[in-house]
Amino acid sequence: MQMLIRIRAQATQSQNGNIDENVWLGELRISNDKSRGNLMLMLEDSDRIIYINTSRDYNSLMGKSVAVTYEGSLDSFTLIDIQEQ
Repeated sequence: MQMLIRIRAQATQSQNGNIDENVWLGELRISNDKSRGNLMLMLEDSDRIIYINTSRDYNSLMGKSVAVTYEGSLDSFTLIDIQEQ
C-alpha cells in the first residue's frame, strides 16, 4: 500500500530570477526522536513532522513560527537556514 503525502513547499526566487530554494513553514521544536534529528519542524499545513539534524544553534527559535530554507527533496535535503517568520 502506498501513501501519498502532500507537503506544501514554497519556492523562493533569487536575485537573478531563478527559483533555487524551497521553504517549509511551521513551528520549530526540540526533537522527540534524537535518532532522526536534534530538531523537528511541525509543518503548519499538515500533521507532518520534518526532522532536522544540525550543529547550528537555533535555541532562540524554539516554539516559534519559522521558515526553513533547504535544497533537495523531502527524503534527502540540505539545510540552508532557519528564520523566524
